Amino acid sequence: MVEIRKYLWFFPFIGGLIAIISFLAPAASFIYQSPSYNTEFYRWMLDFYFSHVYEFGIHTTTMGLNTSLTGYISFTISFLIIGFSIFIIISANKYRKGILIHKINWLIYALLTVILSIIWMVMKEISTMISFNHSFWGLLSPGFGIIGLFLGAGLEIVGYIFLKKRLRKG
Repeated sequence: MVEIRKYLWFFPFIGGLIAIISFLAPAASFIYQSPSYNTEFYRWMLDFYFSHVYEFGIHTTTMGLNTSLTGYISFTISFLIIGFSIFIIISANKYRKGILIHKINWLIYALLTVILSIIWMVMKEISTMISFNHSFWGLLSPGFGIIGLFLGAGLEIVGYIFLKKRLRKG
């Protein structure tokens, strides 16, 4: 029988990869289409945004990086999450090779990823309510950029739980 302990590194490794890949996708998006007016708006976790509007035959494209306080906070949160994900990938790979690691870090960094993602979501909601008197999440739909972070952190936590149960059984 194949020893399952050899493959427990897979969950946090894939979770870390998913979390990093999620930064390539928009965290939130808005798409509206009508016969005379179409608009698309995308916002990434790094607070980069892209907007494309088609109105009565005229195309307008806007893109940029938010340089306000919330933009800098988003940037900091993003780099912390990327750092946590890289650390988890490296430690999972070390575990795969049989190198002794502190597996509690998988849980800690996964929980920090979830907490920082929620802080980003709440921060976007509050700043949009203050600036535009609209709900950020009422206008935009969550994208893989935010969902992927929760999915990746979930896999990292699952890997930690499986490892703890496996170590207890012997």
